[in-house]
Amino acid sequence: ASKKRWFSLELAPLTYWGNISYGIYLLHPLTSYVLRFFIQKIPLLDDAIKAFPALYIVLLLFCTVAVAHISYQYFEAFFLKKKVHYR
Repeated sequence: ASKKRWFSLELAPLTYWGNISYGIYLLHPLTSYVLRFFIQKIPLLDDAIKAFPALYIVLLLFCTVAVAHISYQYFEAFFLKKKVHYR
């Protein structure tokens, strides 16, 4: 018989963040480096970030999550599917 639970943590947003969390951890430093490189090359963006430093944090968060999402969808998921065949 299955056990009834009062609540479940199996929510789609939490599952999504769990799936991409390793990519966030792994790719954050690289994303930060690339973002800083491009900010220096685009004067308008560089000036905007100097005027509003919090903009860098927002951009870095957005870019890191986007890169982690792409990494999970097109790289990690491929190997996770392959893993099933070798068990």
